[in-house]
Amino acid sequence: KEGETFLYSDLEGNLDHGGDFGLGLYSHDTRYLSHFRMTVNGRDLVLLSSSAERGYMSHVDLTNPDLYEGDVLRAPQQTINVRRIRAIYGHLFERIRIKNYNPTDVTLEIQLRFGADFADIFDVRGMTHRHSGGSHTPSVADSVIEFVHEGRDRIRRMTRIRFGVEPDRIDVEDALATAVFRVHLEPYQTRLLVVSVEPILGTEDDRAAPNFDHAVHELRRSYEEWERESTQIVTDNELFNQLLDRSLRDLRALYTRVGEGGVLAAGIPWYVTIFGGTRSSPRTSCWRSIRVRHARRSSSWPLARARRRTTGGTSSRARSCTRSATASSRARGSCRTRPTSGRWTPRRGS
Repeated sequence: KEGETFLYSDLEGNLDHGGDFGLGLYSHDTRYLSHFRMTVNGRDLVLLSSSAERGYMSHVDLTNPDLYEGDVLRAPQQTINVRRIRAIYGHLFERIRIKNYNPTDVTLEIQLRFGADFADIFDVRGMTHRHSGGSHTPSVADSVIEFVHEGRDRIRRMTRIRFGVEPDRIDVEDALATAVFRVHLEPYQTRLLVVSVEPILGTEDDRAAPNFDHAVHELRRSYEEWERESTQIVTDNELFNQLLDRSLRDLRALYTRVGEGGVLAAGIPWYVTIFGGTRSSPRTSCWRSIRVRHARRSSSWPLARARRRTTGGTSSRARSCTRSATASSRARGSCRTRPTSGRWTPRRGS
């Protein structure tokens, strides 16, 4: 997660279990990527390990099953390592490292399959059944894949997928696009593939997309600055120290800018909203703020200001955090700063 954009995938890094699991790439309460699956020679890879301990990056290590060409075994199992490294910095960036541990040459066909349904977060949660977007047939131009959707709010949304290395071909079938890379590896050789997925709202596509290294550098710098400005607690128990460090990184991951300031937001994978800003009382929000003040001395004040901006004084059926306080209701909702792909629907509780 970074800001109001977050990715929810399975342990292998794939998004292919259907809408019931809520997997996807979300930005501003809309799912911009609902299908993302990687296969090698048409086979699923075997999971070795998966970690998002750093907070701003995730690593997924995979290996191959037995890969045949006809009746000939070309790559015995566990002789090829595939590492998927991901980061979110406005866009989703993924670097795929493929290493051949065989003493002979290996030729692989890497398939990356994409799909986007632009479902509103409430449709994903099963609270509404009015999503009219459905599946979207992608367009392909200059090795760039684009899914485009215009919601009931008449706002244009786009998912743009780019590649650092041009695919050998891109196949489009119904609502899915598959990028195919034919990769030849010498013994013990390593190859890299880079993918960027851009969730674009309205006219935002004018901005230039940073590369993977720039995104990781900026995220690392931001996390290091967060740690420097936070309270440092050191004990004689190494495991407890690691727990504190991880908790501090988790707080940074929850940090979300709202208006001129920032607050701690929670609720993933179903929404991103002010931590303590759902149906809980202001007293509960204040208590949660006090509990994190030892780490960030100013954490409670942005939350208090955000609550004043987004909590109303009158009762009505639903509210949006984009409305003025006097027009809002006391039924807390998702603190979205931009419109979603459907009509506003109240969300109750977390």
